[in-house]
Amino acid sequence: MIENRNKTIEIVKHTSADLRAHFTRHPSFGNLDAYQWTLNVSAHYNRHVEQILEIIEHKDFPKK
Repeated sequence: MIENRNKTIEIVKHTSADLRAHFTRHPSFGNLDAYQWTLNVSAHYNRHVEQILEIIEHKDFPKK
């Protein structure tokens, strides 16, 4: 997960492509440009991190 996140960051930082000029359809949100997809992927990643932390912090999660 972290490796893919880092690859995405590097692509976005170094691309010369106009991310607003490339579109594809998202099954829930309709047409999104590449910039919007990047924001969506970031939010999705962050949500997974929050879910993992919720599990780890649960009272029944095994302690070390």
